[in-house]
Amino acid sequence: MRSNVPRPQAVLRGHAGEVQALDFDAAERVLVSGDSLGEVRVWDLRDLRPAAMRHLHPLTGGILSLRLFRSAGRQLLGTQGRDGSTHLWAWDDQGELPEEPVRSFVSDCYSFCRFSVLAPEQPPGSEQGAHQVGSSSEAQQQEQEQRQADEFVAAVLAGDDADPEDGSSAPGDAATQAADAAAAGTASEGGAGSHSATKGSAGGDSAAPACTAAAAIWGLHPCPRANAKQPPALLALPGGDERTAALVCCACGASLAAFREEAAGRKLGMLMAVQLYYLPPAPAAAAGSAAGAAGGVCGSAEDAVVVFKLDHSARPPKIGVRHQIELRKEGIGDAVVRPDGKLLVTGSWDGRVRVYKYRSGRALAILKYHTSPVTGLCFAPRSMLLATAARDGTLALWPLYQPDEQG
Repeated sequence: MRSNVPRPQAVLRGHAGEVQALDFDAAERVLVSGDSLGEVRVWDLRDLRPAAMRHLHPLTGGILSLRLFRSAGRQLLGTQGRDGSTHLWAWDDQGELPEEPVRSFVSDCYSFCRFSVLAPEQPPGSEQGAHQVGSSSEAQQQEQEQRQADEFVAAVLAGDDADPEDGSSAPGDAATQAADAAAAGTASEGGAGSHSATKGSAGGDSAAPACTAAAAIWGLHPCPRANAKQPPALLALPGGDERTAALVCCACGASLAAFREEAAGRKLGMLMAVQLYYLPPAPAAAAGSAAGAAGGVCGSAEDAVVVFKLDHSARPPKIGVRHQIELRKEGIGDAVVRPDGKLLVTGSWDGRVRVYKYRSGRALAILKYHTSPVTGLCFAPRSMLLATAARDGTLALWPLYQPDEQG
């Protein structure tokens, strides 16, 4: 009897340091990875070879986080080092890595807190056009991958109970609905292993067309180097000390706000995660209902993963626990919610990647390949291919629950 536990579709090797950051481009032609020695590699997903590689940060800082996003009409690669430096690099369709950044943000504080980006939505048709560049067989493969992902959701997750507290349908893509132009930070004393992943709410069909992340960004900051049709991205990054985060504009570099982690006068530990998210206004008839639901997941050096909910209708907004997943072994290196909001995946210090239902926390699978602690996770935006990275420098690609692998 064949096992229904997924196996890696491919393994990528070549990094000399720990791979700590991953991101797919919107067209899913490349995967970008960054390691603890400051090197960034651009992997061509057609032949699984590096298309480009360059040291973008010094050895003392390494790459803590990276992200591909759109800002003021141009595509950028953002990279962050532990030395307090964050650089923005011009990005082209070939994935070439430039020698100099277009903008840099530097603080004097070493930090383990990964940055967060709130970017305007992709222009209509831009993603489709990018996918049409490839061959017809490539397009058919992408279509098949999407169909397989849809079939998996229907077959394995059919009948997944709606959350009794919000009753909402599956949430939208976290990348495009990810913050209110306000930063929500989670602080932990658990050490460098604390990470969080947040998903935004699904906007209702009756929401006004202007209720978009792009409109919210422009309303908050009409940047002199952008325009309302092509607004800038906003960046939340560590500030001048271990409990402060700053909000800046990626186009003009202006500092827009600063946030400090406090809780009723109680001293907290180092800021370990910061997240920007956009929550579209709920229709008047549904105010305070499921349409405004949001939440995410966080893990740390402890033996539990917490799935939380955010009530943004309250003033001030409140964060509560949706449910908690107990772990047999301590330590989470990263956690991510799949773009369709159905799956929660964690990467552990024991080298295992664990897959759960997001809403119920029910365990679905343990992915076994890495032999060192898992340090990074990322889902492709369309095919939902999962990329995992480990301390030994290896990356693995997982086509989760393909129908032909089910027993």
